[in-house]
Amino acid sequence: MKNMNYIRFDRHANMNADVRGEIMDLIIDEDDYVLTNMLYGLFDGYIYEELNTIQNPKLQSVISIIKTYPAISA
Repeated sequence: MKNMNYIRFDRHANMNADVRGEIMDLIIDEDDYVLTNMLYGLFDGYIYEELNTIQNPKLQSVISIIKTYPAISA
């Protein structure tokens, strides 16, 4: 599997129930295993660079919110 680039963030400190609900809606509607796994990663505080390339307005709206969260240094 290809090396995925990601940014870490503190999901517990930043993500509210509305954003978590939007992510769950995206997961329920998705049938691609790799994309579903990356979406679940958002719950663990990982935002994968590959999510930027998905042409889905709902996903991009969620990603734009998450990108406002402070990154955690490695």
